[in-house]
Formats: sequence, C-alpha cells, structure tokens
Amino acid sequence: MLALALSLLQAQPTREERVLELVRGLQHESGSGHYSRSRFERAPAPFGERSVFVAHYLDEMCLNSDEGTVTGARARRASLELCSIFGLALEPDRLVAEGEKSAVLDGLDPARRIAFELRGLDDMDWNPEPLLEVGSAALDASEYAWFAAQGYRVFVADLVRYRKLDGDEFTHTLAYLAGLVAFLDDVTDGEDVALGGLTFEREATWDWKKPIERALPGGLHWGDPENAHELVADRATRFTLHCGGRSELGPPISDIWELHEDGAEERMRSRSLGSSTRGAPSVLVLGWHAARIDGQRSGDPPTVHIRVRQRQGETEFVHETDRFTAFFPSTFDLAQPFDVDFELAPGRYYVYGEARIGAAAPR
Repeated sequence: MLALALSLLQAQPTREERVLELVRGLQHESGSGHYSRSRFERAPAPFGERSVFVAHYLDEMCLNSDEGTVTGARARRASLELCSIFGLALEPDRLVAEGEKSAVLDGLDPARRIAFELRGLDDMDWNPEPLLEVGSAALDASEYAWFAAQGYRVFVADLVRYRKLDGDEFTHTLAYLAGLVAFLDDVTDGEDVALGGLTFEREATWDWKKPIERALPGGLHWGDPENAHELVADRATRFTLHCGGRSELGPPISDIWELHEDGAEERMRSRSLGSSTRGAPSVLVLGWHAARIDGQRSGDPPTVHIRVRQRQGETEFVHETDRFTAFFPSTFDLAQPFDVDFELAPGRYYVYGEARIGAAAPR
C-alpha cells in the first residue's frame, strides 16, 4: 500500500507541467501567428507597485490589422485555472461590500485574500483607454487602496493593453498570464513557475537553412529554387535536423524600431543566450507555416508531428508536439545539442527566417 501511495504521489503533475499544459491549450484554441516575432516587456500595472507584461509585435507596421482586444472571457477563464494550479480556491465575480463601499473582483480567494481583476470589456476598436464595466464591477484606484488596506493582494491589468493582430489571440493572452504567474509566484507558497523563457527574457536564433539542405529526403523539395522559403512534400515525409547547441546559435532577433532606441545594443547583449536554459521552461519557435498541397485555403492544413530529442548523460529527454512551436519543461537545455524529428503529411510548408529560442533570465 505504501509503494502504491508513493507511486500515485510521484505520478501527480507538477505545477510547472500544469501551467505549460494550460499554455499549450491556449495556443491550440487560438491563433498565434505573430508570437514568433513579438517582444515582451514589463510595464506598470494600473494600480499599486506591481508590474504587468505587455507584448509588442515586431512585424506590425500599421494598425489596419488590429482586431481589438483579446477575448476577456478566455483570459479570465485561464486566470481562474492558473490560480487553481497555484492552490487557490477562487470564487469568480465575487462581490465584496462593507458599508457604502463595494467592488466586484473577477476572482477572489476570500480565505487567503488573494484576487485578480482584468479590467475592461472586449473592444473591437482601437481605444487607448479601457472600455470599463459599469458600477461596482469597474475597479478604481480608491477601491484598490481599500482592498490593500484590508490586506488583500490583487493583481490588476487592463484588457485594452492586450490586443490581437490578424486573429492572434495567443501572444497578448500569454503576456497577461505571464504577469499573473509572476504575481502568483510571489503571493503563494510551493513551486514557482518562471515563464521568462516563453516571454524571451533571454533568446537566441538558429539559422537552420543549411541543416534543412543537408536533411532533405526524397519527396521533399524547394517549391521554387530561386526562393528558398517554400518546401513541398509530395508524400508523407520524415527527416531530422540537428542543432549543435550554443556554438550554432546567433543573436536575438530585433526590429528596426528597437535598433534606433537608446541603449539598444546593451539590451541586446543582456538578453543574449549565454548559458544553459535549464531550470525554467523554454521555447523553440520554428517559424513554419503549413498549407494544403493544392494551394486551397479552405479545408484543414496538413498534419505535422515534431519530436525534439536531447540526451543528457544516460537520460534522453523527448518532447512531442503537433505545432511548430514547442514549449519545454525546465529539464531541457536548448543551449546544448538537440535533434528535431519532423513527420510531415503531403503539403506546402513555408519557412520564415531563423528559428527562435527563448529562455528565462538566470535566477
């Protein structure tokens, strides 16, 4: 019985594993087309001394692709799930009242006095100010101070800061959740989950064009030899790419706006991947896009299966995904050599620039 109990205890997923599964689920249910070209940074929260994370699209040249805020209901649902992973018992849309004062929080654990509030309503237009709820549902500065004076710890963010471009719900939802995770790390006991790798606190690029050229099997070829971006799989195809680790990795990506900012070179150096990625989740963004081989936009795209393998001593770590973005647990070290196995259904595959690696800052 003791052995069975220990086995069941060991089988329980860690907090990190559950958070990563939540992140992968969000990516599956929403677009993430601009994640590979986004920069994340800290910004002041609406109230208090805490900060939030916000995202900037590096490939956004104008606002005509802006489709308004991300879906508030999805972000709030994910927030409740995150808080549950961190051991909180949140009550959604909880009204707190005392005398003439009252306010509604999106989620509150009344026993531990820990809460979150994502202020604002979904807004399809570009507005610099949040489209706020009415009445007690719209948390303001005086109400925040009232909560703080009573010992409540409340994470507050404004929905208007989290946008979607071309249907990309994932990138800004992740930015919001990364701020919430940092807050939960601070206010709860137990395992911390550092999501700095997923927001590219440190990063590197991997120029994989030559590995692709070396690995091309029969049935997979460049669609246009003069434009080496489109790969065509005439039949189901398997091949493997090898990355030699840090010796093959390049500098972080940048955008034309960042290069003209004061201190840009120093910031580039500070976020360069100079050491191991182990100890916190990391990400490999492959920058591919799959399309039907007949060129039709309707219908399902071809299926892909990607397996990333890395041997560390006598142990081989394996991560599998059906996306071109892989979120890794803290056991992986993307600064060391690894292999990427591809299984591609017949189709057209577009390769956009270099692969991007994200890692948390050392702690």
